[in-house]
Amino acid sequence: MRSFSNTYIFVFSLIMVTIVAVMLSFVSMQLKPRQQMNLEIEKKQDVLRSVG
Repeated sequence: MRSFSNTYIFVFSLIMVTIVAVMLSFVSMQLKPRQQMNLEIEKKQDVLRSVG
C-alpha cells in the first residue's frame, strides 16, 4: 500500500471539495426554475383540492 504525505491528502481533499461544491451550485441554479414551477403547481392543486 502506498503512503501519501499529509500535504498531498490535504490538497487532494481541497480540490475534491471545491469541484463538488461547484457542481452542486451549478445543478441548484439549473433546477431553480423547475422548483418554482412545481411550487406554483402544488399551490394550484391545493386550491383545487380544497374546492372539492
